[in-house]
Amino acid sequence: MDGIVAMMVVMNGTVSPCQYYEFRCNNGYQCVHQYYVCDGRNRCYDGSDEWNCGYSSISPSSTVSIQVSSSSQSACQYYEFRCNNGYQCVHQYYVCDGRTHCYDGSDEWYWNCASQTSTSIQPSSTAQSWAVTPSRQYCYHWEFQCRNGQCINRHYLCNGGYDCYDGSDEDWLNCPRKTNLTICQQKLDLGFILDNSGSVGQRNFERMKSFVKDLTDFYKLGPEETRVSVMSYSHSANIHIAFSAYFSDKTRFDSAVDRISYTGGGTATAMALNKAYNYMFTSHYGARGSEFKKVLVILTDGRSNTGQVSGPARKLKNSGVVIFSVGIGQSISMQELRVMASDPVNQRVITLDNFSQLDRLAEQMSSQTCNASNFHVFCDNDHMTAVFDRADLPKHVNIDHLYLRDRYCKADWNSTHVIVKTLLTGCGTVFSKNDQTLFFSNALSEESGSSGHGVITRDYLFKANLTCAYPRKRTVGSFSFAPAKQRVFVNVAGQGNFSLRMDVFKSIDYRQPYASQDYPVLKSLSDNLYIQYSINTSNPNLVVRAETCRATPTNRPYDTPQYVFIADGCDKDETIRHYSYGMSSVQRFSMQAFRFLSEHRFVYLHCDLVVCHRYDYNSTCARSTSCSRRYRRDVDQQSQDVSGMYALSFGPIMEGKESDDKSAGAHSEASNATLIGSLIGFGCLSVVLIGALLFMLQRSRRRRSDQTKNGVENKGALSMQNLGYT
Repeated sequence: MDGIVAMMVVMNGTVSPCQYYEFRCNNGYQCVHQYYVCDGRNRCYDGSDEWNCGYSSISPSSTVSIQVSSSSQSACQYYEFRCNNGYQCVHQYYVCDGRTHCYDGSDEWYWNCASQTSTSIQPSSTAQSWAVTPSRQYCYHWEFQCRNGQCINRHYLCNGGYDCYDGSDEDWLNCPRKTNLTICQQKLDLGFILDNSGSVGQRNFERMKSFVKDLTDFYKLGPEETRVSVMSYSHSANIHIAFSAYFSDKTRFDSAVDRISYTGGGTATAMALNKAYNYMFTSHYGARGSEFKKVLVILTDGRSNTGQVSGPARKLKNSGVVIFSVGIGQSISMQELRVMASDPVNQRVITLDNFSQLDRLAEQMSSQTCNASNFHVFCDNDHMTAVFDRADLPKHVNIDHLYLRDRYCKADWNSTHVIVKTLLTGCGTVFSKNDQTLFFSNALSEESGSSGHGVITRDYLFKANLTCAYPRKRTVGSFSFAPAKQRVFVNVAGQGNFSLRMDVFKSIDYRQPYASQDYPVLKSLSDNLYIQYSINTSNPNLVVRAETCRATPTNRPYDTPQYVFIADGCDKDETIRHYSYGMSSVQRFSMQAFRFLSEHRFVYLHCDLVVCHRYDYNSTCARSTSCSRRYRRDVDQQSQDVSGMYALSFGPIMEGKESDDKSAGAHSEASNATLIGSLIGFGCLSVVLIGALLFMLQRSRRRRSDQTKNGVENKGALSMQNLGYT
């Protein structure tokens, strides 16, 4: 086996990184699962998976080395840590000290810190400083040894703050006070969405995961009890634990949470909410029926940079999911938090000054999530209907005093539910719209006693906002579609007004864009799509760039399924060809047409555009589209783009039988023209040949006739000549 592994490394010439759940052996080429590290058996060929495990082990030889390729790569020394990139060694003293020393940052990854005990990071509970001390294989009698081997003063054990790097000083196994928790008797589908973006940082992401473990301590987990699902998101969203996952005990669930890795990246909150609606809270992923309460807790430190959160949040709330939005830090958007949260908003929006306050939030939220009330909103062509479970309503609510905005519209009720139904145009329903959606909103409330001499009131004892959203559709033939948003107008302080636009053109000359009357645009799979996006401004120093481009089957930019063909400014589709380069106010590229492998009929194209300064070479707009090498801006040099991201769309595009792509069909047209020209030429040649043949036949006949006539004349002439000479 050793020879096979070494042969693979020599043939490849490089050392492949281990997976996030694996441990790289000190020999440099072998990876083993973290589960087997320090289990008392050697899985690494050099035994390095059993070094520094808190028990006596054989010291490794400092002279071992292995030839990786033509250039040798020596094994790290026994006191060194091999980075996940496979070629860099750093002193064990610096592993998990809060600063990155490996180029890939792997000396600070949680799973490496959990398996390496070379450093002990001991935060002070009373000061914002971290004392880094060399690790050892034992702790003193006045110390507590964390699961990762770290030693902390027992004074910090179970103090409500996480002093162990892995949080083991606060888990229920080590803290007797947690054995007396008030366990929620409700059976929930409890979901978590964790912000995994670059602004959070790994240490704070670990705090988020500890919060998940702490809050679920208040629930009895199991297939017939409370089910838990966990998702994280940055520039994309991933469900790490589905409701269908089974854990034999709480410790195994906590371990699964610990294995969720920190990635960094953008803040695609809207995309995460869409994934929660389309996947997380579906039966395919283990979510149960409406008889089980559904709660979602989302933690974020910023605003969404991939579109509006209102749409997917509304769909979740209308389907009966109660959303708690937790904003952390100074960069949060209070408006976004309130839009995401369920009613009553003032109880479902929680703001924290910093991530350390998460340590004590779980106990506060345990009763809120356990007793959360939910309701369903059903929207049809003419009516809006809301259904509330009476058991979920606050105890003080008087159901006889529940009204819509129009006081003549009162809720009905029975022994189990409260029901209210209204026409979309009645009972005080408010209508609003944007470029893509029509909104109908109302509210069911119980008002408090009157004030101002019994004429007015401004207080609500209970209030639930109800909203139905409908896409603005157009009908063509037997099918209908929703047009896309192709233009947006922007006003940025200090930069003035400008507009952004996205079009698809009929040919490579970019002269004639498709207009609204052309929808749906018919394209065969062999055609090219000629795409252009631009900024219209009087400021010549503003340029535009697509941060992300994707395709969906609807006019909603973050719907699913989706196909991303540009990500982080980098081309992801091999058929993309660019016709403009560098910092420009107009960008053009083409790609080959496609369709979704499903029953979806339409394809919509969406691009998130960013506006930058022309001469800012550290901006998003300055990135290379090819991205042959991963583009990474230094944090200190990173520039602030002029604007946030603006989502523009084009569509729908529909697969057609005949191509109308002039450029894609240029060769076939040329071939047709050549064929027609050849036929005409052949016809002309045939006429000429036939004419020549007829001429030759006629000439041949004339020649024979002339020869006969000339023979007689010649004879007479000769006779005359003869006579003349006699």
